Amino acid sequence: MLVKKGFFGFILVFLFVLLISFQGFSSNGKDIFETSCSVCHTIGSGRLVGPDLKNVHGRRSDEWIKQFIKSSQSMVQKGNQDAIDIFNEYGKMPMPDHMHFSDSDLALLLNYIKEESIGGEGSEIVSKKEIILEKLQPEEVLLGQQLFSGNKRFENNGPSCISCHNVRAPDIISGGSLAIDLTGVYSRISDQGVSAILKAPPFPAMASAYESKKLDEDEIFALKAFLRNTKNEYSEIKPYSYGARLFLVGVVGVIIFLGVISIVWGNRKKYSVNKDIFDRQIKSE
Repeated sequence: MLVKKGFFGFILVFLFVLLISFQGFSSNGKDIFETSCSVCHTIGSGRLVGPDLKNVHGRRSDEWIKQFIKSSQSMVQKGNQDAIDIFNEYGKMPMPDHMHFSDSDLALLLNYIKEESIGGEGSEIVSKKEIILEKLQPEEVLLGQQLFSGNKRFENNGPSCISCHNVRAPDIISGGSLAIDLTGVYSRISDQGVSAILKAPPFPAMASAYESKKLDEDEIFALKAFLRNTKNEYSEIKPYSYGARLFLVGVVGVIIFLGVISIVWGNRKKYSVNKDIFDRQIKSE
């Protein structure tokens, strides 16, 4: 009898755990927003990486918002003008797809945005942080430059920013082209937006690269200082083109290669050993 009761209790626990797993960890719109959206968006506190979502339901239909959340780039590629305008306005930085969201997840998320849109707090937080950065010291900018370029390693050994990004600054070589140019990123997404991305990267490749190598507060501040400085000091610098230099190096390399070949080939044996033997035999006859 005790065995049967124990088995029955085990079944109940198993069913309860199974039910929780099907419901997922996001049981309400707030959880969904804080887990998947808050890194790039606020509701009434100003723009971050993406637009402020306060009253977004008044500007777009629910169906449009759901499609955009699931795959914004699909809408851009299909020529949806509103999606294209948003993509261009925010520096052509693609919003990560959320195809895993169910219809119920989206409904909960939209309801949460509508509820939170009533009486938003405005963008005071952004302005306060930008005021702090007005008092930058040269050593803070220099530290950010060193961290960006990889001349100084991050504390947790994360990859340097220049591996994927470029920034137009006179003392830094051209960086990678796997991600967008960050020269004017500070003016596009503000201090709060840069902070949000550095603290919790929303992009899959970046999130994977820094998954166990988080940046500390001092490193984040230094990077923001450097990026803010590039906004003010170097935004007019045009990207350097290496095409002419590479062509010239290629021409010089070919000339050197041909010269070496001509020297080596010039000292070769003109005739084989067998020809000398053959010539002696002809003369002896």
